[in-house]
Amino acid sequence: MEMSLETLMAASRARLKKAEQLDPEHPRLRETLDFWFTHLDGVTKHLGTKVGEFEVPLEYFAALVFLLLEEGSPYYGNKEIHDKTELDVAEVLASAKDMAQNLIETCVAIGGPIPSSA
Repeated sequence: MEMSLETLMAASRARLKKAEQLDPEHPRLRETLDFWFTHLDGVTKHLGTKVGEFEVPLEYFAALVFLLLEEGSPYYGNKEIHDKTELDVAEVLASAKDMAQNLIETCVAIGGPIPSSA
């Protein structure tokens, strides 16, 4: 059964709200993650964007969101990035996504949690 992105995000938010109630030492965790989920949800509208004949990966748009909206970023508050840092960040995000996807597929294949040696 395949779920829509909206369904998955709603489920994630519900779990975060429950986790926040169980961990009173981090009362803003859900609020912080909800901020990022909302902005990252927004980049999905760019799926399928092409430059010439090449489709721009979603990780590129996610990199822009992190670089431009994170207060600790040297690009915070800017409207664009001129040094191509977003390409490096997008590459790291794509690599992390691939690694996570491999672990998830392993869990699904074995029908259980990630093996401790993974």
